[in-house]
Amino acid sequence: MKCLFLLVMLIFTSLSYAETLGEIDIDVWGYEDTENKTYRENTCLIGFAPKKQEYRYIKSINNSQEIPDAKYRFTLVKEEYASKDEFNKRLEFIKNPPHSNSLVSKMCNIREAFVEGDVVYFVHTDVGVFTTEMKHIVVLFHQSLQP
Repeated sequence: MKCLFLLVMLIFTSLSYAETLGEIDIDVWGYEDTENKTYRENTCLIGFAPKKQEYRYIKSINNSQEIPDAKYRFTLVKEEYASKDEFNKRLEFIKNPPHSNSLVSKMCNIREAFVEGDVVYFVHTDVGVFTTEMKHIVVLFHQSLQP
């Protein structure tokens, strides 16, 4: 009986996680979905081969505080890897990119990442002044994945 209860709780808990990025309610963050034609993750993957990737492009409903006529815009990313070693290397690469003064650094350096289970999640922007808001979005993103 106790095992059955634990199994039911495990199933219920796993159902409360967002299975896809599209299931996250970004409206409560003050954001909406958008398109991003300039984001090129293949530039930033360099040597990494996730078994599964998912992207969601979002922008703020209100203008940013830093640039009055601009909206915050971010890319939410979910990458699944075959092994713990692979996702740890990816996480380290995101946190400490090995390149500077290149197209790769301009595209890939402004991001914050975290790991949940065997998945690497991160938030990316290409606007340096948005880093404070990006840190806030990372907290909301991480919280939205919790049961």
